[in-house]
Amino acid sequence: MSLRGIIKNLLKEKRLQNISILFFSVILILAILEVLVRLSGYREIYEQDEKSNIKWQDEAKQQHNSMGYRDYDYSKEKPKGVFRIYVLGDSFTYGQGIKMTETYPKVLERLLNNKYSSKHFEVINSSFLGFDTEKEFERLKNQGLRLSPDMIITGFCLNDPSPDSGMTQWHEEDKKEKIKILFNNKKLLNISDLYWFLKIRIDWLLGKRIFMRAFLKLYDKDSKDWKNFEKSFNGICELSMKNKIPLLVVIFPYFHQLNENYPFYKAHSMVKELCDKNRVKVLDLFYSYKGISSKSFWVKTTLPTNTHPNAKAHQIAGMRIFKTIINDSYFKVKSHLGLE
Repeated sequence: MSLRGIIKNLLKEKRLQNISILFFSVILILAILEVLVRLSGYREIYEQDEKSNIKWQDEAKQQHNSMGYRDYDYSKEKPKGVFRIYVLGDSFTYGQGIKMTETYPKVLERLLNNKYSSKHFEVINSSFLGFDTEKEFERLKNQGLRLSPDMIITGFCLNDPSPDSGMTQWHEEDKKEKIKILFNNKKLLNISDLYWFLKIRIDWLLGKRIFMRAFLKLYDKDSKDWKNFEKSFNGICELSMKNKIPLLVVIFPYFHQLNENYPFYKAHSMVKELCDKNRVKVLDLFYSYKGISSKSFWVKTTLPTNTHPNAKAHQIAGMRIFKTIINDSYFKVKSHLGLE
């Protein structure tokens, strides 16, 4: 064999040797990472947190009163001299992840009764997990009006135009992230904690982008979801006007980027325009939270996160609603107290 051939064979063997070393090095690193993830117990902690959330929901439902609301028991017939506020909403108003007494309807109730001790206020929280505006409209029509409320509050969350909390739009946008396909192997998810860990991190990193695209879709005025929402929203407004009951629409922001880069300004504007069209009062809570770290308002900041408003966020909401309704004659609080 010629010298050139010998050198060529040696280089080929060297290249194969390098590839083999690289291959086994990668396998070794992955094996070490797999062991480390398993030893950390991260998967067990994560799954336990998910179980805790399910347990919380079961315990919350045990707090429901005779009307099926997560609230104190109130008589169906309004007591004489009582100013009754009926609150509609979804998981934000229900208080996902916090105590019933920490929700903004209960904060508002305490503030009113503490300030005006000679009169009694009842703030009835009729909200429920996953409610959209259509379900809230039906609840007001079939249950709320029978309780003779003096005022109605609708706690508006930005996924309310969707009948499934925006999950349809979420899945549509999720499919566009091709990299996630790499982490959808069910067998690997069951076998490898490292593979599972990478999936969780990828989901989290891409989640914000998917989240924004998905929920902005709900504010397409030509969509079926928006038209159904508008019909139900108008229905709530019409019921309040027909029965001469003051209505306050409270808009909650999504607790992400609470600054000039907030991605849902358009959504807030569209809801406020709808309120103006129906001649009802609106309180946009974005400006009460603006400039403060979003995470400081989350129920849980570690994975799996829970970005529902925590007790601090509810306290701010309750205080802002309190100041709004006692200082505006439209809500008739002071006239009920004989202060006007």
